[in-house]
Amino acid sequence: MGVVFGTDGIRGLYGNSPITPTDFYAIGLSVANIVRGRSQKKCILVAHDGRTSAITLQNALAEGLADQGLDVWLLGLLPTPALAKLAEQEQTFGCMITASHNPASDNGLKLFTDEGIKWDKKLQEALSEAAVKKSNTADSNGLIVNKQSWANSCYLDFLTKFAKQQACTLGGCKLVLDCANGATRSIAPMLFQALGATVTTIHTDSGEQINHHAGSTCPEQLQKAVIDSEADAGLAFDGDGDRVIAVDSKGRVLDGDHILYLLAATTPKLKKVVSTIMANQGLIAALQALDIDCQTSQVGDKHVHQLMLSQGLCLGAEPSGHVLYLPYSKSGDGILAGILCLTRAIQAKKTLSEWYDSYNKYPSKLVNLPYQQTEKNQEWLAIIDAIQKQYEAVHILLRQSNTEPVWRLKVEAKTLEEVEWVSNKLTSDYHAILL
Repeated sequence: MGVVFGTDGIRGLYGNSPITPTDFYAIGLSVANIVRGRSQKKCILVAHDGRTSAITLQNALAEGLADQGLDVWLLGLLPTPALAKLAEQEQTFGCMITASHNPASDNGLKLFTDEGIKWDKKLQEALSEAAVKKSNTADSNGLIVNKQSWANSCYLDFLTKFAKQQACTLGGCKLVLDCANGATRSIAPMLFQALGATVTTIHTDSGEQINHHAGSTCPEQLQKAVIDSEADAGLAFDGDGDRVIAVDSKGRVLDGDHILYLLAATTPKLKKVVSTIMANQGLIAALQALDIDCQTSQVGDKHVHQLMLSQGLCLGAEPSGHVLYLPYSKSGDGILAGILCLTRAIQAKKTLSEWYDSYNKYPSKLVNLPYQQTEKNQEWLAIIDAIQKQYEAVHILLRQSNTEPVWRLKVEAKTLEEVEWVSNKLTSDYHAILL
């Protein structure tokens, strides 16, 4: 069995390879061999986001890890950024069983190093190669230990200290949290209440409904809840808690671009930030007006982190809601970013509605089109190239998804009319040529 990594780990339909107990046992054997060769510590952390398939996969993975001599610390239901932070704190590797914002029928695996960062290409390739070879036999089996209470306590302590360092005071703030029926459903409400906010929650059920019409990718119910309850703001996380989007008192969504702008504008002496190629051109123009340069990386918060490190930067984000703030979060941390977003808005004495209106987001349209491996692709790509040269004010971005067999076509311009015309033209040409 070979392991194929997408944009963010391994992901797919539960019951289909490699998302089966048999495969996860084999992955556990291979991960353990890699960890034993790269870490002085012979223990590893394992957590999950609460999906119904999580415990079965966790047990299979833990058995494989232990059979290769590693002590396995089971952290239970936990946000991905909590696992990353604990891996960094304990200087040991970590495995997060999650399919992130995907539906409950899916599951997957995100892998972290003893520095709390996602595995790079070299480590991923080592696992892919190891997964097709017979694993070495360890001298003795490792222990499997339940550490859920410890993990929750450590992560809450970390977030509480972070909030104190940022002088966070949410007293008087009426807040709605959408926990996507996922990993943040117990930690997030407890934390924001402790910080002084009056908290209402939605989507805090079990993982059977994770991400179902909920969370950062589907904020409509949060928007309604904020308006109906006359709340000051809302925060929506995704299933594993590494993304966040905000909602203002008028029910308008502040995505990762808005949050990046808010944080950049309130960080003294900041001259450069990082986003991805999916960043809205309106954001880039607004940051330039503040004399802040916006560097762009490939899609994925690990790529944002790599670019931040290479240029010595502290702030980066993706439009999807991954927000990185070094040295505190080396990958997306939805709860931490939510604390920071609300704190900075309050300290600047501006509501989220005022921040929403602080820059003009260019209209855009994202279309998913089936990907086919055919020579006809070149004909369609040539049309895209010709239109981009003809309409320089229109920003066209085409990329092949790493998680689904689709093209992601994004068209962006200063006017909605331009966006609609170009998007419809390219979609029509695609259907005429490839279907």
